Amino acid sequence: MAGRSVAVATLLVVTLLIPGSAWTQPLSQRGFVDGRGIWFVDTTPNDHETVIGDALIREELFLKVARWLQFAGGLDLRGNSHHQVEDQWKLDFDDRTIRRPPLSVRRLAATLTLGKSRSPRPPA
Repeated sequence: MAGRSVAVATLLVVTLLIPGSAWTQPLSQRGFVDGRGIWFVDTTPNDHETVIGDALIREELFLKVARWLQFAGGLDLRGNSHHQVEDQWKLDFDDRTIRRPPLSVRRLAATLTLGKSRSPRPPA
């Protein structure tokens, strides 16, 4: 039990001595998964499907390598049961086809922040 309390005390001291800049997280992410289903009561003469499924997975990563430089990238992964998404798996950059690409680059960016960042003053 004494060894455990020494380890906890050491961890606490080391944690408090780490400089503030080490607390920033250089990598962050956000994303979501979206699934939809549509059911039609009747069929039509040219379409006998009554159920359509649609799925989208979006993921974005942000990497802050310095206070003044940040990189961002995002991908979309799509699927559909009604032939609205291409069948060929390739990485798409422009998304300008008749059918949606199954894997596309949504975002690629680099952000440079030059000068001092100042927050705006509240109105008087």
